[in-house]
Amino acid sequence: MMITVVLSVYNTGKYLARAINSLLKQTYTDFEIIIVDDGSTDGSSEICEVQAQRSEIIRVFHKENGGLSTARNFGIEHANGDYIIFPDPDDWVNANYLEKLVTDMQNSGADLAICGYYKTWGKRNEKANPKGKKLLLDTYDAIKLLVAPSAFQGFAWNKLYNLKVIRENNLRFDEELKAVQDLHFAVRYFFFCKTVYYDPQPLYHYCRDTGGVTTFKTIGERELSGIRTYEKIGVILHKVHPDAEKEVYASLCHWTLILIRLYCYKKMHDPKLLNLLRKKFKKHLYYYLISYRYTFRGKVCASVAAFSPKLYYYLLCKYGYLRYKKKKM
Repeated sequence: MMITVVLSVYNTGKYLARAINSLLKQTYTDFEIIIVDDGSTDGSSEICEVQAQRSEIIRVFHKENGGLSTARNFGIEHANGDYIIFPDPDDWVNANYLEKLVTDMQNSGADLAICGYYKTWGKRNEKANPKGKKLLLDTYDAIKLLVAPSAFQGFAWNKLYNLKVIRENNLRFDEELKAVQDLHFAVRYFFFCKTVYYDPQPLYHYCRDTGGVTTFKTIGERELSGIRTYEKIGVILHKVHPDAEKEVYASLCHWTLILIRLYCYKKMHDPKLLNLLRKKFKKHLYYYLISYRYTFRGKVCASVAAFSPKLYYYLLCKYGYLRYKKKKM
């Protein structure tokens, strides 16, 4: 069974060779690599062409910048495989990454296979879920673990998707969303799965020190889009999976708290933005407070944020909950 690997590239030329090197060393041989250059401006376009000369299984496409979802959807449209996966170009994978996933998919009879991963800082690897166990889940249980978040979370790069399921149900990444779109896609895909297989064995190196797509540096359209994504997922789950819906709104609160901390840390002055963050947080605070994922002390601090973000930030700094040094407020 052929696998299509889609690499969506935007200004990640510094890491691209490392990602492709790891893919070309795969023990599984029946696969293609589609590189979608999403309008890069840092020389990545030229690097993509150079990398394509290394192997006939690599195809490169260049398009105007439209965002990660547009690039992945482009890859879906041009895929020749039976399965598809979406690693990030600033990460890398083990040699058995593809072989293990496709073997798990076929042996379990599942419609989706998920692997574990390392959180990587430089040469340091940390297993994301060292105590996890293999699971064969039905749709209902899989969605609940997906949005919790559990060990496998919503990432696109640790999930092997069946292209037939994607195409028959006209599934695509939502191009209006700029953040958490992986989870939004996964939730919708899971509804068409009879079973999902998860093996916590780490096969993927999720690089946390590259300044990649998950790094918050400011509060802009992308960061605010994360709130809208969680809201859209909550609407999807409202009637069919109320337990998962609660966890989605708890995650929305967690996302909003990160933005509130960043707002205070950067000493921003945008009352309209701050009021928006407070409004979204207060609306779903109940779900944060009943979630099993957060400590009692954390919930108390979070409750303060709903009424006084600056006091919340002050308490976090005072009691050492933040890794960065407190700025004078």
